[in-house]
Amino acid sequence: MEPRGSGPVPSTWPGPVPSRNTLNTRPDPEKKPPAGTTEALPPRSAPAAPAPLPPPSGEAAPLADDLADDLHPRADAAAELNGEQTINDPANPPGPLPAPPAASGTGEPRPPRARRSMRGPSAAVPSPLLTQVSPLLDLLKDDSASIRRRVSRELLALGPRVRPALARAARGPDARLRGRARELLLFAERRVAARHLARTAAHGAPRLQSGLLRLERFIDPSLDARPYLKALDAMGTEVAGLAAAEPKGLLRPLALVDYLSGQLSFSGFDPEATPAPTLAHVQLHRLLETKEGLPLTLCTLYALVGRRAGLTVDILPLPGRAMVQLTAGEERVLIDPFDGGRPRKEVDLVDYLAHHGLPYRRAWFQPAPDAVLLQRQIVNTVRCLRARGLDREARLLRVALGALSRSSRHSNGRSAGADRSGEQH
Repeated sequence: MEPRGSGPVPSTWPGPVPSRNTLNTRPDPEKKPPAGTTEALPPRSAPAAPAPLPPPSGEAAPLADDLADDLHPRADAAAELNGEQTINDPANPPGPLPAPPAASGTGEPRPPRARRSMRGPSAAVPSPLLTQVSPLLDLLKDDSASIRRRVSRELLALGPRVRPALARAARGPDARLRGRARELLLFAERRVAARHLARTAAHGAPRLQSGLLRLERFIDPSLDARPYLKALDAMGTEVAGLAAAEPKGLLRPLALVDYLSGQLSFSGFDPEATPAPTLAHVQLHRLLETKEGLPLTLCTLYALVGRRAGLTVDILPLPGRAMVQLTAGEERVLIDPFDGGRPRKEVDLVDYLAHHGLPYRRAWFQPAPDAVLLQRQIVNTVRCLRARGLDREARLLRVALGALSRSSRHSNGRSAGADRSGEQH
């Protein structure tokens, strides 16, 4: 049995909900209410609505007028709170809803507020861009290569605005349109990466690692380089520990060769298995995965890991076969990373040049700056792109190469190590 006064309040209560003290207190019929207060509750046999509460001082309008713009149930609830006409009072049936207030400055009633549909308009008006892109996407499925090239130029000329439409086409049901839309999206991302590379070169010759990372993002715009940078850091820490355990002299930098070529087996690709190098042999992160690459890519790996270990590692820009030079005090040794880290002598390099019909140049036997090494790697990338028929991407990199070459000549006063032969580096 529930205690008195704790039961649920009926939903048809005519006035404000009374408190527990009010429910448990029986009114005294002989006691008169004080002046300025409402009368006591009538007997239970004859319920009636309570008298309206007087508005507070300083308020000119009741609550119902402030809520006239909102939905009508809220206005009815406000009127009920003020003791006016109520829905649940059988003696006072609800009358017609009040008209909305007049607009300010006019005598006409305010027009009803339009409701926004959650499903949008029934017939959406196509945008001018959509009407321009849709026919171009249909022509992108054409079998004629000349038509596709022209359509591709027009789509790319629209800039970033056309990206959502290309992204939808790249996920569409048509296989031809899906593949060609993906190619355009990739080219657009590569064009942005090439502009970033050229802009970086215009502000000064970039360092080797930052320049290579921008080149990596040109080849693969979706690349996340953080895991590979962590791998380089871990290699540098390991080489630093191995070098510290060796006595002074060339044995310390040679710990780099023992680790990369001996323990991890980094070397050049097999010419019999791979007659022509590919983009995978140019990319540094692919070298970390496959442990095979071009001579210059292997040399950059030696340089980046050796510098992290605190060693003096330089790269000699020999055409077609870049070499690593390790220095310890007055001693130095030449290493061929492409041949499994085999040591070389300067006379071997001279014989190599004579064998390929190349003249002797002193600049090829001196350490190359980072800008020259990056130029050579861009040249290798351009050749791999042309071998795959990606001439547009190759032209983008040529623009970045020109900006880097001008920056290198301006900052260093020389570019003798730039590419001057037709062989891979």
